[in-house]
Amino acid sequence: MSRFFNFLLLVFSCFSMYAQSSWVFLKNKEKVSIPFDLINNMVIVHPEVNGTKLNLVLDTGSNSNLIFGFQEQDSIAFSYITKIKITGPGVAEPLDAYVSKNNEIKFKNLYFKEATIVLLLHDSYELTSNINIPIHGILGTDFFKNNIVEINYVTKRVIMYQSEPRKLNKTDFKQIDFRLKDGKPYLPIQLNIENKFQQQLELLLDTGLSDGLWLLNKPIELEQITTIYDFLGVGLGGEIFGKRARYSTIKINDFLIDKPIVSFPDSLAFSFKNFFADRDGSIGGELLKRFTLLFDYPHEKIYLKPNRNFYEPFLYNMAGIKIQHGGLDVIEEKIRIDTPSNAINVNEIIFEDSKFRFNYVFKPGFEVAFVRINSPAYRAGIVKGDKIISVNKRKAINYTLDQLMSIFETNDGQMIELKVEREGQLLTYFLYLETEI
Repeated sequence: MSRFFNFLLLVFSCFSMYAQSSWVFLKNKEKVSIPFDLINNMVIVHPEVNGTKLNLVLDTGSNSNLIFGFQEQDSIAFSYITKIKITGPGVAEPLDAYVSKNNEIKFKNLYFKEATIVLLLHDSYELTSNINIPIHGILGTDFFKNNIVEINYVTKRVIMYQSEPRKLNKTDFKQIDFRLKDGKPYLPIQLNIENKFQQQLELLLDTGLSDGLWLLNKPIELEQITTIYDFLGVGLGGEIFGKRARYSTIKINDFLIDKPIVSFPDSLAFSFKNFFADRDGSIGGELLKRFTLLFDYPHEKIYLKPNRNFYEPFLYNMAGIKIQHGGLDVIEEKIRIDTPSNAINVNEIIFEDSKFRFNYVFKPGFEVAFVRINSPAYRAGIVKGDKIISVNKRKAINYTLDQLMSIFETNDGQMIELKVEREGQLLTYFLYLETEI
């Protein structure tokens, strides 16, 4: 399901870097299957980087590997470091970063020993506050450039093939040629919207983008199409806003997509520099997850096969609020015990009586980060900064962030009860989900 927040991952304009070595397959493997988590339509893999396990976004939209989350992984070692400047959407002045060479990225039965990694000293994207697990960075073009890579969104497996897969029946797939520019795949497509707008476009294939389709620089003006002005994501320069619209159909080459949502980022978000002059838009995870994908970077081809997600509806946050992690809540857990225990750690305080143990555990809380104007939440009275205490009488901390956001994508007319804390007061609001597009 599409989530209310999306992430425009880093766009490097000041340099390009490509390591010369290849991925090494262990135990004479012809292919290696890597499990991943699918969160907010993004593929999250879990390699070891220099011996430390990290959670990285597998991102075809980045020409470099990037590490930015050091809060929990401050013991990871890097060498051969050089200071550089980087920039991105909405960034007025270049930011300081560091380049480290000859790093090892390792999965089970697969490793890469000469990876170049860009280091930021803080999470400029604030991904961790918006996702259920800590996100430490991005695994970019190095993963794709020398091998055929399959992304199976149904089995949640990424498969890297050492050579041309012999048993793969490509007749089940639609082949489309793309162009590699700075290590990123750009797909020339014929876009047909409701048989009223048809144009040849070049779109970036971007597995690091949550949304399905972003169109840039070429607005589509169709009569009787309702739009909402919404939060679209975050970049190095901050929050990105723009319009969303739902169309009856979009035809991308031979694939007819039913009732998709298309986003049009505000050009003001990129006013400091035109980062997207080389493309007409991006295809992201909300669309890509409807296919099994085969990336063949060496031959600049992609193969697509619709999967069981193809006919899933395109959803969005009907409540109109973005929720993120914020602060800590203390949760009491009552556990029956048979023998005394005096265990204490930094995340919990333990008290005991003769039959029960009471754990007071610190868990991340939730807060409102954005309210869409004229949305159901806006009309109900929810404001930015409200701390979410409960949703439909269930404590908010008993939800994951993903589960919590899913509630706001349910049925038109659904009533939701929100209890929030604002300036020390507990307030209860009732809002009714409403289809605006």
